[in-house]
Amino acid sequence: MTKRQYTFWFTFVSSIANIIISGLIMAALILLSTLLMNKVFHIQNGSAYMAVWMVCFIAGIILGMLIFSKLCALVIDRWFFDKLDDSILGKYLPSHRKDRGERQAEKTKTNMPSSVLPPEDTFGE
Repeated sequence: MTKRQYTFWFTFVSSIANIIISGLIMAALILLSTLLMNKVFHIQNGSAYMAVWMVCFIAGIILGMLIFSKLCALVIDRWFFDKLDDSILGKYLPSHRKDRGERQAEKTKTNMPSSVLPPEDTFGE
């Protein structure tokens, strides 16, 4: 398979994995908060449950993204480093992004004519 095909399949499978991870985290947070509110704090107000569930939903999405990002970096670094496009590598692997940025800076280096350069400092000569 080509790099483009590997990138497509990796993105497809990892998107499904991200949805599953976020859903599991949200379900665990909602279940835990419901048990705490019901058994420990004895709260019977329905609107309190809804507010806590919304917070759990948002926290689940954020935690899911963080865990997914770290998991993708591990998977890419371990098995797919040579098989994926640079756009995916630079997104999940900061070390590769840094190397790519340095290469880009070397490519865009310009040579200015001496007429526009500031005069050299000759103090003390």
